[in-house]
Amino acid sequence: MDLARNLGAGGRLQLRVRADNVQHLPRLAGHRASAAAAECHGPRRANVPHRPEAQHRVLDLRRLRPNRLLLRRALLRAHRAASMYASRTLSNPQIPLTPADWPWAFWALTCVSFTVCIAAYFAIPPQLAQPVLGAGGRTPPFDYLGAANGVAGLLLVNFSLNQAPLAGWSTPYVYFSLAIGVLMLAYFALIELRVAAPPLVPFRELQPQAAFVLAVIAAGWASHGVWAYYLYLFLLRIRGATAVGAAAHTLPVVVSGPAFALSTGFLLRKMHVSVVMMLAMVAFLGGTALLAVAPATQSYWGFTFVSVLVMPAGMNLSFPAGTIILSNLMPKSEQGKAASLVSTVVNYSIATGLGLAGSVERYANDIGKSELEGYRWAWYLGMGLSGIGVLLSAYFFVLSRLEKKQREEREKV
Repeated sequence: MDLARNLGAGGRLQLRVRADNVQHLPRLAGHRASAAAAECHGPRRANVPHRPEAQHRVLDLRRLRPNRLLLRRALLRAHRAASMYASRTLSNPQIPLTPADWPWAFWALTCVSFTVCIAAYFAIPPQLAQPVLGAGGRTPPFDYLGAANGVAGLLLVNFSLNQAPLAGWSTPYVYFSLAIGVLMLAYFALIELRVAAPPLVPFRELQPQAAFVLAVIAAGWASHGVWAYYLYLFLLRIRGATAVGAAAHTLPVVVSGPAFALSTGFLLRKMHVSVVMMLAMVAFLGGTALLAVAPATQSYWGFTFVSVLVMPAGMNLSFPAGTIILSNLMPKSEQGKAASLVSTVVNYSIATGLGLAGSVERYANDIGKSELEGYRWAWYLGMGLSGIGVLLSAYFFVLSRLEKKQREEREKV
């Protein structure tokens, strides 16, 4: 089969396929490619001479195989769920864990990260390393001013929120760091709106609903960070589990995490994306609530097991659903930034959520006098955050239904 790879005018990878070899397309793109090619070319008729000018047709593989991207993202989320358990087990080499052993958690992560870095050098195709050219065939300028102010502002806000549980909010550098960070973030927004061309975050092109989508994702993942951190403190300090024993308590993640991740594509084909997002927020809320009310002397197979089993649904459903919703709310030229923006919000919300939970725990347990009470109040905060996510995702579900109804009415007219 005569195949010639080329880049189309829109920068999309395409294949030129000879018309007389359409029957071989299932080997390239499955039965969907064959059906799409048959639709493009039409049935071959006898007694009709072959025309040289119609020898080649261009097929867009992104239209023929729309589920491959979801599958790759699902496999990535499945790998993250499995590696979470593996990293916590490898980083706990001794029983019981002593303060001298904690650096091994970071050494193990360093070894894994270095291995992934080397593998990425050989695995990533050279075509993906080509810069995106703007108007006139030039590389678009990078927004250094916006990047410097945005990163500095995020660092200062995160530092103040996570330092407050240790030093207290009455310490001057804590609230000064927070105030300066907020001012720098405000200046960053001004740069993106008025100065940067092109901006790092296209605020001007974003639809108003995009802010609500990011708020849903931030609320859900902030509660996840609180759930995960205080789960291990609860197992180690309250129930007296060893380090490896506490890691073994999260063993169900190895099964449920990949299962939920691989089911994302199926759910998105059967349900509206806003429904999938709402299910993810409900999973965040339910998993956190189960730990918040779990008795200290209860068996692991009670609330703790169910919580560990359910929580990966929130992780592995919310990320792809949020990426799809945000992509639909952004202009076509900026849709590539949707996944990176969602990923940034996910990781930053985990860090800031833990800082807020630390402050709640500090004052709820009377500064160390009631450890379990502090953990429960931290989980209550996580329940509140995920509850906000449920309400916002329910709003999106109702809004999507109304928009669908209005669209159907316009089609009838």
